[in-house]
Amino acid sequence: MAFIHYVRRAVAGTALAVLAATPIVARAQSAETRFAVTSVGDSTLNFSVGTSKWMQPGHKGIVVDPRRQDVLIARIAVLSVSGSTATAVITGQTTTVETTHIALFERPVARIYRRNEFWLGVAIGAVAGLLGGAVF
Repeated sequence: MAFIHYVRRAVAGTALAVLAATPIVARAQSAETRFAVTSVGDSTLNFSVGTSKWMQPGHKGIVVDPRRQDVLIARIAVLSVSGSTATAVITGQTTTVETTHIALFERPVARIYRRNEFWLGVAIGAVAGLLGGAVF
C-alpha cells in the first residue's frame, strides 16, 4: 500500500514540475504582428515581413497610424509574398496610406497537434496511464 502512495505522489509531483516549467504566453501579447509599410501605390502597398514564414497570400489585415494611437487607416489583403517583402491590395480605406503607417496582421493559430503543449499532455497522460495500470 505504501508503494502505491509513493507512485501517486511521484506522478503528481512530476506533473506539477512540468506544468510549472512550461512558459505561459498571453495570447493578447503574441497574436498580432506589426510590419513596416515600405512603399505605397494607387491600390497596393508593399511591406517588409522579415523572417515571418507564416505570411501567405490571402491573409487579411489592417493598416494603422502609430502616431495617432493606431487609428484604422485601411483594410488590406495579401496578394503575394516574395522573399522578405509582401504585396497587399487595399480593400477599403479611411484616408491615404503612407509609409509612416504600419500593417497589422493576426498570426494564425497552429493546429492543436502541432503545438508542444499537446504532445506534452500526451506524454504525461501516457506515463500516468502506464504507471496507474502497472500499480492497479
